[in-house]
Amino acid sequence: MLIPSLRFASISLIMFSSFLIQACGQRKGIPSGDELAVVAHSPDAKFYETMINDFIMGVAREQYSRRHNSVENLMNAEELHHRQKYLRECFLKMIGGLPERTPLNARVVGKLDRGDIWIEKILFESLPKFYVTGLLYLPKKRTGPVPGIFSPCGHSKNGKAFETYQTFHASLARRGFAVLTIDPLGQGERSQCYDPKTKKFPMELACPEHGYVGNPLYLLGDNLARYLIWDGIRSIDYLQTRPEVDHNKIGVTGQSGGGTLTAYISALDNRVKVSMPICYITSLYWRMGNRATADPEWDPEQDLFETLLNGVDHAELLTLFAPKPLQIGSAQQDFFPIEGTRATYEEVQRIYELMDAEAKLNKVEVNDKHNLSPGLRQAAYQWFDRWLLNETENSKESSVALEDEKNLFCTESGQVLDSLGGETVQSLNRQRLAKLLYRVPTIHSKDDLTKFQDRLRRDIHEVLNDSMEPQSRVALETSGALDRQGYTMEKLIYETEPRVRVPTLLFKSKSLRSKAPVVLYLNELGKAVEAQKGGLLERLTEIGFVVCAIDPRGLGETQYKVETKVNYFHPSLGVEENLVYNSFLTGKPMLAMRIKDSLRAVDLLSQRPEVETSKIYVLAVGGGGLMT
Repeated sequence: MLIPSLRFASISLIMFSSFLIQACGQRKGIPSGDELAVVAHSPDAKFYETMINDFIMGVAREQYSRRHNSVENLMNAEELHHRQKYLRECFLKMIGGLPERTPLNARVVGKLDRGDIWIEKILFESLPKFYVTGLLYLPKKRTGPVPGIFSPCGHSKNGKAFETYQTFHASLARRGFAVLTIDPLGQGERSQCYDPKTKKFPMELACPEHGYVGNPLYLLGDNLARYLIWDGIRSIDYLQTRPEVDHNKIGVTGQSGGGTLTAYISALDNRVKVSMPICYITSLYWRMGNRATADPEWDPEQDLFETLLNGVDHAELLTLFAPKPLQIGSAQQDFFPIEGTRATYEEVQRIYELMDAEAKLNKVEVNDKHNLSPGLRQAAYQWFDRWLLNETENSKESSVALEDEKNLFCTESGQVLDSLGGETVQSLNRQRLAKLLYRVPTIHSKDDLTKFQDRLRRDIHEVLNDSMEPQSRVALETSGALDRQGYTMEKLIYETEPRVRVPTLLFKSKSLRSKAPVVLYLNELGKAVEAQKGGLLERLTEIGFVVCAIDPRGLGETQYKVETKVNYFHPSLGVEENLVYNSFLTGKPMLAMRIKDSLRAVDLLSQRPEVETSKIYVLAVGGGGLMT
């Protein structure tokens, strides 16, 4: 059973580990060869090579199936309306809700005359002192208010100045639309990490910045999408302040990351009348299957915690927009799998049929890679012409003279933090944290401490989203043993849950005559670190400990064996990072899974006759410390 002293002991030993390493010898790295392998020569060796990915995908497959069945079981529009209400509440919860509206303090800071269109440079505050830089493309020929289109950018480092976006937005304006585009945070003029003193960017713009500033938001129960969506909603607010814009005719379209925001904003803002997400819509199950190899970039805004667990997929985002005119733009060679796009489209077709709106749904496929290609741009022109201008003439895109990025700056320096200062996602996070901070009560008695510990355990169980209760029996198999001078090393495999097996090394002194204290060793690089002759684990055995070293799922011998061009643990492109994002989508975070593996090890040790169950300790190294 899990004893009360375990958590306290683990903290003590983490702090003490550096002393132990110095006393017993420096770490020598991961030993080479197969001597310490537990499963390498097993008939099931291939199982362990893909176990972690197979487990996550298995959970996702079950969740996908349940969600799909709920769509198939919808009988009428009334049931669909109830589902839309649930989905909206769910979506808002997953992003951390939306802020209150505050003054935009918008202003035009420049204007370019480009023949048949104006390009106005816009600044506004989506939140107090959280500055947004944008461009408003306006047609010169207009007899009254014209339809407005908000077009969020994809993951271009130069944001709104990306060449293809310039062509797209200028062309829409020439057709009679007022088009507003902005720099997404972390792109263009809105770096969140730029240092005004050194004039340097500590992080690359776009995906790396999104990951760097977005990943900490998971700890707050928020998501980076909250800020990106809010910037978009406030952009529509700005469009509706302009007398040139028909407030009742608002469309949204964007590609890639802009397609993500198109789907999100269309789902949440009822003012959007026509929508076209481009090169984004697929199915999360399909996307999870290829992300580690096809597009392994940081994108926390696309990975909302518990999405699949809550029965939400791309089809549900589009369901929230139904029955208004919706066109999906897709590329057959995209890293957003086209198979998922087609499956999602079939589901959304059923939704539109239930609402008698089949004519308002369409899908366009082009034989191309991931980009805002001419074919997809032309499809967008036709779609918005039809539904916002009531025109069906298929006029072609004409050439657009591209602007130098500096010509489109809305700030003097080209960076908001340099020219205006203001808030960043990081500073806004700190403000959110101050309100949410878990405050430790004053402890006056042992009873107060016990109540606080119980409260902590309940909260931890809720966050981990899995059963962590002790198990009286743990399925176990033996895979061999090593006989070394003074001690033996048993090779064990235990089962944490169906489809998850944990390779284990158990060190025991040959002179052991009574129950002994035990150290559970957790290292993010695997159980074999320090398991070589003369290593730390041997020295611990020599001074009287039983030592249990394990490979929690995805570590050591259970790392996902897939070809990758970067380090397995690369912070923005690594396999580990992508597996973690996938685990978030299922609501079973990787850390929780590994904690469960570690607790099963404690259960296993509690069953061993040589272990003193009142003296179970944890020694953790690196990321292993989180598991304690």
